[in-house]
Amino acid sequence: MAALFRHKDDFSIAKIIAKADLKGVSDDFYNSHLEAFNNDKLKPIEEALEKIYSTGQFIFTSKVIKKELIPQVEYEGYTYKVIDFTKINKDTDLTKYGFAPGTTSESLRLLVHMASTPRALEIVDCISDAAKESFLCTSYISLENCITYCGCTFGLSLEAENINIANAACEDQGTGCKKNFEQFKEMITINDYRKLIPTTIKRILNLNESEYSKLYQLLASKKYLSQIRDDKIYKIGEKELSGNEIKKAIQTAQDELLIEQIEGKNNNNEINLYNIKINALVARVKSIEEIPQEFLDFALIHDLPIYILGYDETI
Repeated sequence: MAALFRHKDDFSIAKIIAKADLKGVSDDFYNSHLEAFNNDKLKPIEEALEKIYSTGQFIFTSKVIKKELIPQVEYEGYTYKVIDFTKINKDTDLTKYGFAPGTTSESLRLLVHMASTPRALEIVDCISDAAKESFLCTSYISLENCITYCGCTFGLSLEAENINIANAACEDQGTGCKKNFEQFKEMITINDYRKLIPTTIKRILNLNESEYSKLYQLLASKKYLSQIRDDKIYKIGEKELSGNEIKKAIQTAQDELLIEQIEGKNNNNEINLYNIKINALVARVKSIEEIPQEFLDFALIHDLPIYILGYDETI
């Protein structure tokens, strides 16, 4: 039940609706079921929710919020939306390409699911339908540290609400395929891979579990990092923290996922997402000419921008 009602306030709203449904039958029917709302009966659900929040994952990736600003490129008789990061300086403000404020090539962070064939990408697109269960593994990358699963060249940039990020680890977790809600439920309640990000944020901000839970409930619904205002003071229990402090802690925590790559171990990290959304085709190449036509067709058919990331010859 806690996993189903994991979004902040969902459980409270569910209780209100349940009471309204009961009253809709009759007052006697409502009164005969009041015992179900006894605090002792609901306490295990509330405790499970607290556990979910106290190990909640913060991963804010770079998002295009104004698609109309993405450059259009004519190639082989077709027009594609393309952002070629190999031609952009690392300190360039990417808002002119439609990204959220504060994004640069240097700060660009993506969650990518890689695949060897366009057919595999079509499957991802199919299950990303909001009416279907979608639970996929991704790699957290930057342009400097762009190590992907099995070194695949092409894939998709994905996103998910923070509450739908199951876990994050500096290594491949070996979670397999065809993951479902049952596996997601287990991952968000009994999984060591949920410790990395909360532990780092708690250490930097000097928060206990209860305070971290409050921070998570306060900010988990933010879509991108710049929505946390630098100059705003956020009250977390008895503590007061500036938005700037919180953002730096979150950035440090999520970038720990890149440490293994920075140290030259060349193994991909793994972050599991539930209820995914596709936002771009990604290509670890240096030009649109290196992208096979079937992948270009996929981007065109699904109206996806193409991110040209470049590649590291040493990997």
